[in-house]
Amino acid sequence: MADGDSVLVIGSGGRESAIAWLLSKSKGVGQIFTAPGNPGTQLLGKNVNISPDDFVALVDFALKERIDLVVTGSESQLGKGIVDAFQKQDITIYGPNLKLAQIEVDKIYGKEVMNNAGIVTPQCWMFQDAEAAKAKIMEDPKNTVVKHPSGDMGGKGVHPCATQKEAIGEVDKMLQISETVVIEQFAGEKGVIHEEASCMAICSGTSYIPLIFSQDHKKEGEGDTGSNTGGMGAYVPCEITLGYEKWILDKIVEPTLKVLDGKLYGTLYIALIRNPGNEEWPFQVLEYNARFGDPELQPIATLLDAPNFYQILKASAQQEDLSNYELKWHPGSAVCTVMANKGYPRKDDFYKTHLKKTILGLDDPYFNNPWVTVFHAGTGINEKSEFIINGGRALNIVARGKDIIEAQQRCLEAISKVKCDGLRYRRDIGYRDIERFKARTGD
Repeated sequence: MADGDSVLVIGSGGRESAIAWLLSKSKGVGQIFTAPGNPGTQLLGKNVNISPDDFVALVDFALKERIDLVVTGSESQLGKGIVDAFQKQDITIYGPNLKLAQIEVDKIYGKEVMNNAGIVTPQCWMFQDAEAAKAKIMEDPKNTVVKHPSGDMGGKGVHPCATQKEAIGEVDKMLQISETVVIEQFAGEKGVIHEEASCMAICSGTSYIPLIFSQDHKKEGEGDTGSNTGGMGAYVPCEITLGYEKWILDKIVEPTLKVLDGKLYGTLYIALIRNPGNEEWPFQVLEYNARFGDPELQPIATLLDAPNFYQILKASAQQEDLSNYELKWHPGSAVCTVMANKGYPRKDDFYKTHLKKTILGLDDPYFNNPWVTVFHAGTGINEKSEFIINGGRALNIVARGKDIIEAQQRCLEAISKVKCDGLRYRRDIGYRDIERFKARTGD
């Protein structure tokens, strides 16, 4: 075993790949285990064939291997009390306990926290009857958000809608999988896309370290069309938050941590929506999450120049003050594009026909460039030791550049080297900031 601490990362997606990748670059880390991991995390350490939901086996493994820090990636396990399970055995784990994870799991509780913190958030109503929900949408011309009230939705439980027609369609979809639907409405010009942004911070009580703000693309189609997904790409930095960073931290992050009585140890993720024309409150809050975003963390990770990433996560897990820590960043922009199963986000027969298809080209010399990083997610290995599609979102291709245009171009160039007829992707990740960049520079 390499000298240094042993770390266990729990999960198998692109986010967990990025966490393991950052830990591999951190001082003080010796062995990285990932359970169950993917072909990418295997290159960074050792995969362990244990389900993320098998808390007993995970705890036993951590005790046997004398793990110094556990990092869990997914909201699914947080909402089932994984942190509590490890803490009962005095194992250091990064993330909020079950009580604090409710800010993500229970959207109504999250709304109560926002209200108690004095944070402006869209007004909401709960419905079990589809016609009543649709009537509410039709009676008010404001922009509508359709939400799942609670539980693990894999990042697909919040649907901002630009039109009443779109919102009505989302009500029908939501009530097929839930007994209750939440309708939120916020002020703004009807039919205008109110852009979203993500704010994440590593927290320890009331002390915290913010990450670069990001914007992700939830819709499956270019131009943000089609069905919602877990995320088809993301980019950093996010221009709509530039100049508002301190305001967001002062007015949203810090009041939230105070209302939580300084007991949040882990990641605070805040989903923001732009409130144009209102400089007193330029952003409203859509929801809280209690973990790193996926795919938002992936481009953030490549801009992060932080050999102390491990020390910061461990300090949070040990409930230490983070005031003496800071993160350093590379200049420029980063774009992450998700290469997904052609059937994603549906899991029908068409989706299944693309599983096990071979992915070639990741050994192309272009991937040796320092500005390109590949994070595996839903991939596997076949009997010929070739990469294959093994899920929905298979690969996260990330590229850095001096600006958003160069980052996107490099990302698409890297994707062109990947050969697989079972994958699709969006070519327009970051398009809004690219349009603004071109308008500003005259390019």
